[in-house]
Amino acid sequence: MDLEMEINLQLNNFKNNLSNKTTFHSIITFFMGEIKNLLSINDSYMVQFHKVQKIYCIEKFISKDSLTNLYTLSQNEMVPGNYIEFNNCIYFILGNKKELTFILCCEINNEISSYQRLLLNMYGSFINYKIEQTFLSLCLIDELKIYNPEKDYPSWITQFLLHLAEKERNSLAQELHDTILQEQIYLNHKIEHILSKNRDKMLVDDLAEVKELIRDNIYYLRDMCNEIRYPFLIQESIHQAIGGMFQCTELRSNIKVQYRGTDLTCELSEELKINIYRIIQELLNNAIKHSDATMVNIELFDENQKLFLNYSDNGKGMDMVEISKDTRSMGIFGIRARIKSMDGSIKFETSPGNGLKVFGIIPIW
Repeated sequence: MDLEMEINLQLNNFKNNLSNKTTFHSIITFFMGEIKNLLSINDSYMVQFHKVQKIYCIEKFISKDSLTNLYTLSQNEMVPGNYIEFNNCIYFILGNKKELTFILCCEINNEISSYQRLLLNMYGSFINYKIEQTFLSLCLIDELKIYNPEKDYPSWITQFLLHLAEKERNSLAQELHDTILQEQIYLNHKIEHILSKNRDKMLVDDLAEVKELIRDNIYYLRDMCNEIRYPFLIQESIHQAIGGMFQCTELRSNIKVQYRGTDLTCELSEELKINIYRIIQELLNNAIKHSDATMVNIELFDENQKLFLNYSDNGKGMDMVEISKDTRSMGIFGIRARIKSMDGSIKFETSPGNGLKVFGIIPIW
């Protein structure tokens, strides 16, 4: 393996292992472990430096020489992501949080090679970026705490949370597809191979029954992955994407979906496509699970830079006054949140025994 390939392999392993570290402590613990694997370390410790008051907070007792080194270090510019070599020590400037600068100090035994320096530079950049993102997330959480939970959050917060939820959906769908689904497919092929070579009727009958159960699992998992992860909305038009959803709805329920969608005159952003897909998906799930509907009508069109979504069903309807007390109504609140995050408006018309009508209007930017 040549040097370039070895460096790329090291960096890829570093990034992959760093990606699942979500707290400051876990990031630092991981980084210290990587540094110890790369260098010959005599001692290491964390330091917090207050840039305004010029005060150090050190996690352990250190020698007078080490304190002198820290004082000398504070006279220089400390750029996050960089490291400084000084008197047989390496000082990693990990990141800033308000007035604090976080420094990892490592006392080394040997000279550092050019190969190690290259990796240290890259490691420092990755760690700084990860810590910066972690601190930004903590600041966002602190900002969320100032809002009254009984009032609406700003639309940007809803957009951020929906984006995180969509990312988690895709990750979960990919994990299901790459692990459990593939294992079921492998088992199915294995049983087919055994059946082709066996003539024992009792065994064949038992294996055939197991094979049918596995095939059911495969269909169920594929359907679940498709429902969790939006199906190629970037490549497809929104009409094609929701058309596939309608087919699945009719196959797994007694509902007939009538859809009227006109050719859109405006190009929809990916975010808008995803939100429309999820809103319609939630409305159909509500119809299947709770409404006892047999007919659903959906209309999607645009006019004057606005997207219009109209929905109606012949289900049993609901009491909008009492709905807030029902945990099953979380889907309705999710729909409202999505519409609000896009600066749109939505209206629900329903009452017990009279089905549900929904009218949504979303501006197209």
